[in-house]
Amino acid sequence: MKRKMTEQELIAKFDDAVKNGHIFAYYQPKINHSTGRMIGAEALMRWEDPEFGIQYPGDFIPVMEKNDLIYRADIAMFKAVCKFQRKCLDSGKKPVPISVNMSRYDIYQKEYIKEIERLRRKYNVEPK
Repeated sequence: MKRKMTEQELIAKFDDAVKNGHIFAYYQPKINHSTGRMIGAEALMRWEDPEFGIQYPGDFIPVMEKNDLIYRADIAMFKAVCKFQRKCLDSGKKPVPISVNMSRYDIYQKEYIKEIERLRRKYNVEPK
């Protein structure tokens, strides 16, 4: 990490980070330890700023929540996972379930469920 961004810098750079993929999904595999096979993954939100480097989730997620930005970041993450799943399907690979963390604040957004379902349908990804 080059330098931890201040709250003001995080807020100022948020829109650009979402738009340009600086906030992205890092896939942590879930492994069946009996077989050694991957049975799924968890999409973890990460932020790598071109100027300041990697920012830790513990530093930027509370700022997003405090400033009502987390919903947009979570939706961007869900969209990225749906696109990834679609890419796997289109290339003939059998996708594994990928869990996506969502903030507790997302449920207060009027269109939350509709937007998640809209993205899932857009990319034709099974809920399971």
